[in-house]
Amino acid sequence: MVFPPTLSVSGSCGSTNAFISCTVTNLTSANLSITGSIPAFTSISLTFNQVTNPNQAFTTNSIKIYTYYNSSLATLVDTLTSGLTMTAKARPITAVTIDPTSLITYALTNYYFTIKTLDPIPSGGNITITFPSSISLGSVNITSSSFSNVTCSVIVSGNSVTLTSCFSSPLAAGTLTLNLSNIYNPPSLQPTSSFSIITAGPLGQVNYINSSLSVTMITPAATNTFTLSPASSVVHALTTYTLTFSMTVPHSIGDYFTFKIDNSMALSSLTCPANVSCSQYNSSLINVTFTSIPLSNIQVAISSIRNYDISNTNISFQVFFYNSANYQMEKTSIYNLNYTADTIPAVSINHNEQIAAF
Repeated sequence: MVFPPTLSVSGSCGSTNAFISCTVTNLTSANLSITGSIPAFTSISLTFNQVTNPNQAFTTNSIKIYTYYNSSLATLVDTLTSGLTMTAKARPITAVTIDPTSLITYALTNYYFTIKTLDPIPSGGNITITFPSSISLGSVNITSSSFSNVTCSVIVSGNSVTLTSCFSSPLAAGTLTLNLSNIYNPPSLQPTSSFSIITAGPLGQVNYINSSLSVTMITPAATNTFTLSPASSVVHALTTYTLTFSMTVPHSIGDYFTFKIDNSMALSSLTCPANVSCSQYNSSLINVTFTSIPLSNIQVAISSIRNYDISNTNISFQVFFYNSANYQMEKTSIYNLNYTADTIPAVSINHNEQIAAF
């Protein structure tokens, strides 16, 4: 018997058939000796101990079997040179941590990976990290690593980053670290789907993990700019408010923002422009939903809103953005408005010094 070079036998071999004796002659072959004669179609069972599987996940070449009439191997009887293959499988990685340097939505930041591999990465191997679809990749670079990265090439394809040409010799199993830069955080506080990490050799995968590896942002980004302009600043006027934003985070159809007015103000016949949909959540809160993908700089005019009733008083406004799953994405700074007093159009004073305003 001859094993392919990707399998090696360092132990012994044996058989449950009494007429067979088996000897391992080297790491890739064994000799079987037969006592007496064997009828045709006899089943033979062989056991090989301490066989080292391939170091990558792939299907080996076939084990080959040759039978001869005598021990001199001069006369070949039968051969079997195909069909006895072995398919190795990659082993799962069980310990990984992922630490973004920043936990602000859509921040351009570094991602620090700590990965405990179970098997060596073969010479000529690679590491592939597939990021969740909610994370965007810029010009990714290796900032630091626990292995030499001088010769590494970073290949970005879609949401996958593959490190190649790093390993001219095998990298021993154990804990490796990797710090990648120029990665945009997810745009909302919604937990991401899972990352996938694969170590591989030239022929196939070695170790992998593709579940339970998510990150969650904790701080919504600050909207770049926000201004609020009522068509009239006169107290108690029923008017249109124009909101102007320069947004930090990219938004999709179905994302929305909330605009809250002071409890003493009022909404009447709520209308919005065609590129958004407005709804009144309660007496003082308006939800504005994007019905088309918005540009980063937008204006939204909302009418009709009844102004605050007292002049020379700062009234604060702030807008919060959410995705369609109701996870916060970004928020504006606080914008203060100060209203002006109305002008009394007419005054009359009668004989009893009573004053009437019209």
